[in-house]
Amino acid sequence: IFFSADGREIETLLVTSPSVRAGKTFTVAQLGLTIVASGRRVIMVDADLRKPALHELFELPNLLGLSELLAGDAPLGGLDWPRGVQETGVEDLYLLPGGKPPLDPGWLLASPRAAEVFDVLRKWADVILIDSPPGLAAPDAQVLSTAADGTILVVSAGTTSRSETLRTKERLAGQDGTRLLGVAFNR
Repeated sequence: IFFSADGREIETLLVTSPSVRAGKTFTVAQLGLTIVASGRRVIMVDADLRKPALHELFELPNLLGLSELLAGDAPLGGLDWPRGVQETGVEDLYLLPGGKPPLDPGWLLASPRAAEVFDVLRKWADVILIDSPPGLAAPDAQVLSTAADGTILVVSAGTTSRSETLRTKERLAGQDGTRLLGVAFNR
């Protein structure tokens, strides 16, 4: 992934899939574990605000998360640590859960506050991994892809169709600033 960046630094990586059950959340968790093993600090962000699940993989609570940070007016973090980010039990691997599902996740993710949240997180981590909703389910992945340095599309053998994959790729490619780095073939 990092070699495919054509000399550009990858600080923020979006992971999405065409549809549910492709394994994108599991892929984010595994990427996080792999990247911290190389000596980098990683914050995983569960941006699937409709059905956040990344916290479940690490058996962490989902009380204060991305949706609350995006909807709030309070400062995002102090000098010590960004609000809502939790330790996972793995050194240098952290998680910002999705939080309570908001009424309009797409609006929150497209708000100027989202850029502020990611700017704060970049100060505390070498790599930000974003778990987004499926690309065909909502426009959220397209919105988030423009904030990321690169995007990985996760497809699953026997679950993801070729037409779903191509439609998702076209939607992502239609966004200015989106860099599709490649496809992760799961299962």
